[in-house]
Amino acid sequence: MEFLNRSGRLVYLAFECRDTDVHPHYPVQTVEAISAVFHEPGAHRYTVHFFPPEMRDLEGTVVVGQSPSEGPDPPVCDGVTVHGACIER
Repeated sequence: MEFLNRSGRLVYLAFECRDTDVHPHYPVQTVEAISAVFHEPGAHRYTVHFFPPEMRDLEGTVVVGQSPSEGPDPPVCDGVTVHGACIER
């Protein structure tokens, strides 16, 4: 999923951890967008923080459905994924 930043400000996207989360959330931020990959179905709450904090935070929920395939999850990048490309550390 991609979150577009049209505010012209620096932003930070924070995901709330759930008790059922096996994989932590690692959003990847670029100048104009923040990309996030969800490995588990369900509701994922998030908060967008703006800097400087003159704008109030935005909160929302992304609801992820079950994968249509019964196969294993796609491989997880050990580095950073930017626009679908894995950048190794």
